[in-house]
Amino acid sequence: MGDMADLFLNEVLEHEEAIEAYHHGEMPIEEAYDKGIVNELGGEERGLTIRSRTCRLCNKTGLRWVNVEGKWRLFEGKTIHKCPIINKRP
Repeated sequence: MGDMADLFLNEVLEHEEAIEAYHHGEMPIEEAYDKGIVNELGGEERGLTIRSRTCRLCNKTGLRWVNVEGKWRLFEGKTIHKCPIINKRP
């Protein structure tokens, strides 16, 4: 089941990146329609998306998910997020 969960999460994250590309003008509306981001009238579809890229322990925002050797990790820029809460644990 772990492999299937990773596969699904990967698809969701790719869809999120496509939504961001559309919002930043990096994708034509036709492609956004084909990917299900907008409907036939040009309105945005509101579905299941990952909005939170925040560490659930320290509440650090502005992070992004990266697949590292088959496991998803939160990154700050180009390095793995080092949560101060986890680092305090014995």
